Amino acid sequence: MMEFPVQHPRFQQQRLAVRKAGVFSGEKVVLNGQVIERRQGVYTVTDDTGAAVPVKLKQRFYDPIPNVLIDQEVVRLVEPLKPIEYVWGWAPIALMVLGGAIGGAIGGGVGYVNACVFRSTMGTAQKFLVTALLSCLAVVLYLVAAIAFQMMLRQ
Repeated sequence: MMEFPVQHPRFQQQRLAVRKAGVFSGEKVVLNGQVIERRQGVYTVTDDTGAAVPVKLKQRFYDPIPNVLIDQEVVRLVEPLKPIEYVWGWAPIALMVLGGAIGGAIGGGVGYVNACVFRSTMGTAQKFLVTALLSCLAVVLYLVAAIAFQMMLRQ
């Protein structure tokens, strides 16, 4: 799992990080290698002075890596995706226009996977190639689903 260190003045000696969400689990806040339990949407961690600090994760629009909220201050773990990455990565959502709910579900799912690819450690050219292939796969998957749905309706 990828971990993103949190750079904040209250955590100079301690290692505060956010672990990227997995397929079946959400993001985790980690302090000095230990996963912190979330209670009512808040992770309570101890800063360098020993004081309890509430930490929240703030989701970003169509980005799998959240921002961190410490003392009402937003801490970015990574730079926002570039506009071209948003447009390129979320192009499959156009299937919603063509295919309604089925197209939207497939396009949205592939759009999220594309956003995860853009957050990976691959090279830039590889990211664009992989997301292009995934987007093409989304179109094929939509066509297969649409044909199967039409065949079910005819029976």
